[in-house]
Amino acid sequence: MSTIATLSDLHLSFSDYLNEETPPASSDPRYGSRTRLFNRGQEDLAKRYFFKSLLKADTLSLRAGVPTYALLSDFEKPNGLRYFAAGEIVYTDPFEKEHALTIARNFTTGGWQVTLMPPPSTDVVANYSYFATPPRLSAPESPLLVDGDAVLYFALKEYFFQNEQMAKWQVAVSEYENRIEELIRANAIEPPGSLQSTLNYEKTYLKAGNEKDFYSGVTRINL
Repeated sequence: MSTIATLSDLHLSFSDYLNEETPPASSDPRYGSRTRLFNRGQEDLAKRYFFKSLLKADTLSLRAGVPTYALLSDFEKPNGLRYFAAGEIVYTDPFEKEHALTIARNFTTGGWQVTLMPPPSTDVVANYSYFATPPRLSAPESPLLVDGDAVLYFALKEYFFQNEQMAKWQVAVSEYENRIEELIRANAIEPPGSLQSTLNYEKTYLKAGNEKDFYSGVTRINL
């Protein structure tokens, strides 16, 4: 299978699977329908998994005494925040006892926002990173920020299901699941805090057996 890097590549590969000579023109209703399937596949991958290609960094200007700040529009999952630090205070450090943060929806705008407890005592710039939702595919040259093969198999399984081609649907489902397993092994990052949470700390400490092994061993490495 050729590399799938853009929306145009997805349409070409999709048509190849259906034994079509060429993909439908952009004015053809099938083009819009398939593009929607591709976008659903991309969103499914972005919402359910933590891939390196979707890790994004940004900054926030914090003001003294102000606790709540809006996050960017491509922040769409509350467990997607990986790191948040303001000066020397790392809010996402599970061993930070005096400072904490919460993530919730803004009931007026619907966007996600972060609330710091207690609010910053001085004006400071915060650095944070999170797993972003990629922009929707629209133009033929729109790049994929997730694996193109996985997006293709997602679209195929949805297409075959809609058209009641259940044998082909089952094959596409298997291919999609297999591709996901490969991606997780090769590219996924553990969910935020999963290797640093209190529960994981306890498990790792027990596995190490003593403090020397815990602090010097490889069990604490987070790739």
